[in-house]
Amino acid sequence: MQNRNAALTLTNDDLNNLLASVNIAIVMLGSDLRIRRFTPVAGRILNLIPSDLGRPFTDIRHGIQGPDFSRIIAEVTDTVTLKELEVTDQHGRWYSLAVRPYRTSDHRIDGAVLTLVDIDELKRRLEQAREARDFAKVIIETAAEPLVVLDRELRIRTANAAFCELFRIPQEQVEGKPILETAASSPALHALLDRVAQGGPPVLDQEVVEDSPDGRRTLLVSTRAIERDGRHGSILLGLRDITASRVAEPEVAA
Repeated sequence: MQNRNAALTLTNDDLNNLLASVNIAIVMLGSDLRIRRFTPVAGRILNLIPSDLGRPFTDIRHGIQGPDFSRIIAEVTDTVTLKELEVTDQHGRWYSLAVRPYRTSDHRIDGAVLTLVDIDELKRRLEQAREARDFAKVIIETAAEPLVVLDRELRIRTANAAFCELFRIPQEQVEGKPILETAASSPALHALLDRVAQGGPPVLDQEVVEDSPDGRRTLLVSTRAIERDGRHGSILLGLRDITASRVAEPEVAA
């Protein structure tokens, strides 16, 4: 009996030290939703104190907005499946909440384990990236000159109305298609795009000639890679049809 008590005490001490050293918010609940254990991080996030051990978790003013913990925990214990969702606290900080069934050594379900991981910085970076993408898209779409954003494989990500009008392509049909299949048949333009895609220098106002359904025309091409974290990502291509001015030049010279 003394040996078993000593082993139990050692196991309990190991568990307490493990929970104290884990930098994740963890709360262990019994089948009656009473708090069994929690980590110090969980105490800070969920406003838990040592005297809360044994209290129903649903009685705690934890400050997490939105989820119905009673329903979620009941669903997890009934279906024996993991439940994950994103939540915020009263200050608007984002967390990833995971609720897992608590399994005993004889494979019974006897409660649930809640974990909270702080994802606030990640969410805000994603939101900033989304806003920057939307802002850039608006600029491209409202530009008077034909503009298109390509990926490294020269597939169209975004093309504005002026680009689609220049090549007579419905705007809803261009996204995701290789630009070489939808427009721009000039070998010279293909070579410029390939060079930029391979990390070459930007191209500014270079003339290329291509055959179109309306005949041969001259385009003024500018293209450059859009770097992300020091690496080439997307490619911005701008075009301007200068055929009319090139046709008029001989007449002016005469």
